[in-house]
Amino acid sequence: MTNEAMDRIRDALVKAENGDADALRAVLDRAVVWHTPGNNLTGGDHMGTEQTIVHLREQQRLSGGTLRVEPHGSKDAATIVLHATAQREGHGKLDLDEEIRVKVENGKIAELWTRPRDIAAWDKFWSP
Repeated sequence: MTNEAMDRIRDALVKAENGDADALRAVLDRAVVWHTPGNNLTGGDHMGTEQTIVHLREQQRLSGGTLRVEPHGSKDAATIVLHATAQREGHGKLDLDEEIRVKVENGKIAELWTRPRDIAAWDKFWSP
């Protein structure tokens, strides 16, 4: 994958995590699968473009619209490093680094894996 392609994908992911679903639709394969870890309200495999968008909107809803991600660059040609912050009533603050591993096929994102660096803090924040 070229640096330009990775930059485009990273920018779309950041925009989507920050509420711009259309930016993500432009780079997602219709059969995309986004794997989100943990034993929490957002964990699981989100299949297809619309389910992926619903997943991101649910994170925004749960955080009262406070979820923000900022890119820290790319670890390698397929891993985006982000810093995520959010607040949630009764659940405190989320403030951690995460990696999103991206698999691209035919110029579109086919699969993603979210890997928060502190899964315990991730689970606590997104718990019911």
